[in-house]
Amino acid sequence: MARRVAHAVRPSTDIVLVCDEPKKGSEVTLGTVVSGWAYSAVGIREISIWLEGQRVAGEVEYGLLREDVAQARPEWPNALRSGFRYRFRTVPASVEGAELTIVAEDGEGQ
Repeated sequence: MARRVAHAVRPSTDIVLVCDEPKKGSEVTLGTVVSGWAYSAVGIREISIWLEGQRVAGEVEYGLLREDVAQARPEWPNALRSGFRYRFRTVPASVEGAELTIVAEDGEGQ
């Protein structure tokens, strides 16, 4: 069952969060990859993926290499390792037409 991507991203004002995939309007299905990058001066503690208010199972990989971010923001000390990635191994059947939300929390719990 497909879920439509609406990209309701809720970072704090001190966090920069960019989602590269899936594109807005895409459908989230089994195997869909969510990827992008997140940065906070105090460090990112966790990134989580939500569908219609329900946190999806599994851990989001964080700290992946992002040379493009490091080149664009050389003043950010940890920009090189700001990438994240998550692959849907299951899609909850209980949520019809769900909105995808990506949440980044920094070291200060924002």
